[in-house]
Amino acid sequence: METIIINLFDGLMNLSDIEIIYFFFKAFSVVFSLLFLVYAVIMVRQTAVLRDTLSTSNDGLFAFLSNVQLIVAVILILYSLILL
Repeated sequence: METIIINLFDGLMNLSDIEIIYFFFKAFSVVFSLLFLVYAVIMVRQTAVLRDTLSTSNDGLFAFLSNVQLIVAVILILYSLILL
């Protein structure tokens, strides 16, 4: 068990500055993509509640835009996972 931890620590110490920056960029891209997905899901739900509560002439537009935002969030998650 100790050798595994020591080998992992040695591997981390051998990384260059560019590799460490690149790793943090990839990690943050995944985290922020997940947060954006949560935000997009909440916006889709709020748009559905808005459509049930109020009737406007732009109901279809609001629903379309919130669904596009959800699709973009899913694509962003897939892209950030491919980067990893």
